[in-house]
Amino acid sequence: MAQQAYDLLVIGAGAAGSTAATTAAKNGIRVALVERDKIGGTCLNYGCDPTKTLIHIASLLYHSRHVEQYGLHISDAQVDWPSVMAWVHQVINPLSNHGRGHPLGRR
Repeated sequence: MAQQAYDLLVIGAGAAGSTAATTAAKNGIRVALVERDKIGGTCLNYGCDPTKTLIHIASLLYHSRHVEQYGLHISDAQVDWPSVMAWVHQVINPLSNHGRGHPLGRR
């Protein structure tokens, strides 16, 4: 692997690290961004965003089961867990996979 020269080394591609690296790169600074897991960090990939998506889905299920007071009748609302998780991944993947076309895309 060829040796590269950088002006800035950012460790961690969570919200702060990726913002700092992106801002520096947009200002012409040669940036190396080091992340052991996924760009976006814990909040985006495992914490905040997936949790909020699951809470939203749970709310939809709850409301679908309690709509009679509004004159609606939804029979047999059920959960398809693989489809739920596919939706969660569909929500977070475009956010965490911004390497392509991103100022800090893989080189």
